[in-house]
Amino acid sequence: MQNKKTVLFIMPEENDGQAGSIKHELCKDVAFTAVILSEDTLRCLPKNYFFDKIFPKGSHRREVWRNFKEKTNARKKLFTYGEWYALPEKTFRNAVYRYMPDSIVVSSSAALYSTVYFVKKIGLHIRICVLCKDLVVDPDLIDENVDCYFVDNIAMRENLVAHGIPSERIEINTLPLSEEFITDRSKEAARHDLSYPADTRVIVVNAEYGGAKMRRAISLLLDSKKKGQKLIFLTGKDKPMNTFLTDKGATMYAEEDLGKLFTAADVVLTVPDPTVVSEVQAVGTQVIVFETEEVKTVSNYYYLTEELNVQGAKDGKETLAAVEKALSLCKTLGEKIELPEPLEQSAQMIALRLQQMIIKNETEEVL
Repeated sequence: MQNKKTVLFIMPEENDGQAGSIKHELCKDVAFTAVILSEDTLRCLPKNYFFDKIFPKGSHRREVWRNFKEKTNARKKLFTYGEWYALPEKTFRNAVYRYMPDSIVVSSSAALYSTVYFVKKIGLHIRICVLCKDLVVDPDLIDENVDCYFVDNIAMRENLVAHGIPSERIEINTLPLSEEFITDRSKEAARHDLSYPADTRVIVVNAEYGGAKMRRAISLLLDSKKKGQKLIFLTGKDKPMNTFLTDKGATMYAEEDLGKLFTAADVVLTVPDPTVVSEVQAVGTQVIVFETEEVKTVSNYYYLTEELNVQGAKDGKETLAAVEKALSLCKTLGEKIELPEPLEQSAQMIALRLQQMIIKNETEEVL
């Protein structure tokens, strides 16, 4: 029996759903299989646990420590503390030998550093692919050893070409959606499942790593909450934001099905995360992006608002105005408005490109 061609996805946990959609399309061909590994499963979790206790994610202390290490660590690209830099060599090597992939797909600089370094060290001929999760190119993801980049727009391709990446290695696709956001479900059904009254205005706020600036805007939003409105918050692993909202007595969403929550909402306010914006638009809900202080998300914010015409907000007052405007666009309470549908074939196109690349690589090795 012939062995199946294997694609190994090494992704941050928040991108597992997107990898799952690509895997679903990839495995429709019986000659291929795929494995998804969260980066956290490859890290030294006990070490990171205590590190996170001392330097919580999203805290000023953690950012100061990171800046210090970037200046003083001689092998910073292979530094394994925290959520950045490399993955530990032992666990990475074990994963590669266990699954013997034909291709590895990553979306973070940490996983890319590890993949390039260890694939060269091991000496295996594995195709390396990068799935860019932002709307602008992260400089840390530019590497001549990458065989294929999946980017969202022409500007990203031009940026990569300007840095010496051959254009034939770059594929333009919209960001793939998790399967839960492609599922067809009505707003009424989603609200019924979540026990939200039909006559309530539901405002969802994705505040993970929004920082102090977003906390100030949220305070104003909570203070201005009107009768008949329900505010629900997503904080993820952002402990400072979680603590802040707990002290405020805010409602936080604990379930895993974000597709259901976004469908039930009238409007979603989020940090400039292109994945979240695509997911919210996919279920037909209005979305507002908030300009946070983090450098990388600022670029996403301006691309989303200037190029894609997504409603933006830079402070508390603009947030209030944007939310009021969004709610006024609903003809009746809780009614879903029609928004442009994203390209749902993105996962299929990425899967096809991966298959073609692996088959071509196998042919070249035979010749």
